[in-house]
Amino acid sequence: MADLIQRLQNEAHDFNFFQAVSLLEEKIAAETNKDPLNSGKIRFVPDPSIVFPPNDITSITEKKGVFTFLLPFMGLVGVSSPLPIYFSEYISRYPDNSGPLYDFITIFNHRLYTLFYKAWKKYHFMRSFTGTGTDQFSQQMASLAGLDKDSLDPERLRLIAYCAILSSNRSATGLKTLLSDHFGGLPVSIQEFFPRWAQLHELKSVGVDCCLGENSILGDTYYDYTGKFRIVLGPLKREVYETFLPGTPNIEKIKSLVNLYIPEPFEYDIEVQLQSTDLVPVALGLDNTRLGETSSLGKTEGKTDIQSIIVH
Repeated sequence: MADLIQRLQNEAHDFNFFQAVSLLEEKIAAETNKDPLNSGKIRFVPDPSIVFPPNDITSITEKKGVFTFLLPFMGLVGVSSPLPIYFSEYISRYPDNSGPLYDFITIFNHRLYTLFYKAWKKYHFMRSFTGTGTDQFSQQMASLAGLDKDSLDPERLRLIAYCAILSSNRSATGLKTLLSDHFGGLPVSIQEFFPRWAQLHELKSVGVDCCLGENSILGDTYYDYTGKFRIVLGPLKREVYETFLPGTPNIEKIKSLVNLYIPEPFEYDIEVQLQSTDLVPVALGLDNTRLGETSSLGKTEGKTDIQSIIVH
């Protein structure tokens, strides 16, 4: 960052106005935790020169921690001044004697430049994003995604990228996209209408208006296809597979994401698949073999090409 600041001062003409202000604003805000435009750490003054400007910035200077931008546009003096030209000519030709006049004419220029920059920044949302969860853009996107904007830790802050699918109708495709993208393109598929044995909350006896097999069931459970789905991860390489075993942080993240995306009380399984060729035979003395998870007894010849476990 120090090299960049040095370059800003030495080669200010190579930078766009908004780009240069954004870079300095980010640096100063990180060091002081204050808004540099409102705290006086960045000042804007118009260039009184009447020579046509080739770029956005004439110069950037630093004195006692305050960065001053000399700008050839939108000033009350200089090429674009709405005032009579002799004001700019006099100030440019006699800089030693025109100090009070220059200060008086440009008394509002810093505020005008500041409002101009903030108006641009307001509609360039990426410039408002700080990555801390405290900026206005993050707060608004968190609310849109249904997240608690007052407790945006770095991990949950990543979910702002998915506010579009979190705020719309929830679907298997949306859940698949969320999980796959969150884990860097992980192969994910969703098996819908997965069968389960569901509990009957109200037991009904056979009697009047009840017909066994139509609206009455014997027992306290029934076979249901509407209340469960299965998340299938893989097939995965062994090194990736081991990061999705029971009790690993990634599995806990998946549970958290699923609970966030699907508020309805659906049941679900998580199946993690591994290529059979990546299974290792069990051997005494090795601590990298977990029977039933990463290793098997005997050879895998004649078996399916994919082995899987249910981790949730």
